[in-house]
Amino acid sequence: MAIRFRCEHCNQLMSIASRQAGLMVPCPGCARKTEVPFEEQSPAPTKPSAAVRPQFETTPEVEPPLEFERPPSRSLEDDAPEVDSNLVSSPEDEEPQHRVAETDERKADDEGGFRLRGAKSEFGEMDLTPMVDVTFLLLIFFMVTASFRLQKSFEVPRPDPDQEGATQSIQTPEDLQENSIIVRIDENDAITIDFEPVTNPEDLTDLLLDKRRIEQKGDLVIDADERATHGAVVLVNDAAVDADFQHIRLAVRASSN
Repeated sequence: MAIRFRCEHCNQLMSIASRQAGLMVPCPGCARKTEVPFEEQSPAPTKPSAAVRPQFETTPEVEPPLEFERPPSRSLEDDAPEVDSNLVSSPEDEEPQHRVAETDERKADDEGGFRLRGAKSEFGEMDLTPMVDVTFLLLIFFMVTASFRLQKSFEVPRPDPDQEGATQSIQTPEDLQENSIIVRIDENDAITIDFEPVTNPEDLTDLLLDKRRIEQKGDLVIDADERATHGAVVLVNDAAVDADFQHIRLAVRASSN
């Protein structure tokens, strides 16, 4: 709520927030400091009638208001008004004088005030430390739990670089049959071990182990038809590796059609 009062020096009408009661403020008309009365002490300002005008013996000289100019700084001793003994209030009126001065933040209310508040940003400073910690924890978690799959491969017989190509002899599966176990794969991916058909591919490793133990042969030849699938050839090669064959050779047989 605003307090309306007049300057005690130049009778200038002023309005100020009720939180400024009891303080000394400069008058915008005469630039002299005057005390802001409390709400219960300030007389209600009455609008002078247009018909009745106050008569003055002499026209008071009023200094023009200083616009956009800060009043000169004066000491409190020079601006202290003289206290009249007739204006001393009773003890009941002195009770508001013991009020504690409020802070600047409470003085600047919605109705008035002299302090400008800075605009606050909606976005404050962001602390990136927790986000970095979570990132490193996730990185360590994925490094520990990741499973690396070993790519399987099998070696193919390479030609001897010391021999000329014309003098190299090509061996057929029939030439290696005496010292090797022949596993044939036809165009329908049907598997046979020395002309004995394999009904269940899951038993291929056990059959090769039995064949190796009985015939005492450490070499194996995979004789695959050119129309056989790559998966069937890899299946036989993995079974031979599990059966601990020392040498595994791959031969491709041309289709008769």
